[in-house]
Amino acid sequence: MDTLQEETRLPYRQKVVIVSIIVLLLVLFLFLVRSIVPPFLWAAVTAYLLNPVVNWLARRSRLPRVAILGGIYLVFGAGMAWGLSSVVPFLLRELGDFRASVPFIVASLQTEILGEQRIEFLGIVLDPQSISTSILQNFGALPLEALRLVRETATFVVEVLIFLVVTFYLVLDAPRIRDSFFRLFPTQYRPEAMAVLGRINRVLGAYIRGQFFLIVLMSTATWIFLGLILKVRFALVLSLLTGVLEIIPFIGPITAGAVATSVALFQPNDFGWPSLGFAGAVVLVYFVLRHTEDYLVIPNVIGRIVQLHPIIVIFSVLAGVVLGGILGMLVAVPVAATVKVILEYLYSKLVS
Repeated sequence: MDTLQEETRLPYRQKVVIVSIIVLLLVLFLFLVRSIVPPFLWAAVTAYLLNPVVNWLARRSRLPRVAILGGIYLVFGAGMAWGLSSVVPFLLRELGDFRASVPFIVASLQTEILGEQRIEFLGIVLDPQSISTSILQNFGALPLEALRLVRETATFVVEVLIFLVVTFYLVLDAPRIRDSFFRLFPTQYRPEAMAVLGRINRVLGAYIRGQFFLIVLMSTATWIFLGLILKVRFALVLSLLTGVLEIIPFIGPITAGAVATSVALFQPNDFGWPSLGFAGAVVLVYFVLRHTEDYLVIPNVIGRIVQLHPIIVIFSVLAGVVLGGILGMLVAVPVAATVKVILEYLYSKLVS
């Protein structure tokens, strides 16, 4: 038997070639089926976030993982039902009003910037009246055909079901998946692999927890200032938009502030301020919140665990958009942080 194993053992170079071919074929396959990948990726991210909670509950309650997961799904379902019956109708009404106001806000904004006169620059003619008409016409044509809407709704429902089922099994079998993954490494390399993956897990965990905290913090703080103090229209939508855009470095906060300022610029206010003064107050709110977050919240709550240069962050986000659209943009920074940990490990091996 030992002789047979010795005869069938592959040389190192052949192993590298075979592994490289398998990886390339896997990448090609995922590229070809990329349209069905998003719900699986979202499930993987959700399972990664949910697994520590299930582990903690399993240790404290000594219940099987399947029972804990069932309870979490029941609580989540009850919360969704409550949200759909109480919060969502109000949010949908505000979203509808906001959507109806967008073309007028954009048209008014471009008129304020360009004026009423035709402008010619480098052979390009800008006619504010034509731009306003085009914006209104395009927004008027936004409603989708009924058949297309039904098809997209059905697709969304199927993707949600896939997401829920895959998430359930990923969390349920997380210990087995982890053990199977570590068995792929030769015995002598497993301690180092576990150390590197532990470092990656700490970086990703800190980043994701920090992002969720920032979303809740910025949404709440923005709602207090815009909704309760300044009485800006669509404050709930703008606050949620501000929180969600926090996950897009640099571009997200600027976009949120620009949208809120544009809304405030073309609405009456309860203070009798001129439009520019009211919009300036919104700008000041975003300026203060942004700097408070950058200099107080992020260093003390999230820390500098990701440790990526701003240029790397910008490049990673843009690359994520090109490669994976919205999902690629969202995971760009944690993926870059993971690659950084792996490269640091490889560099330490190369120079040692």
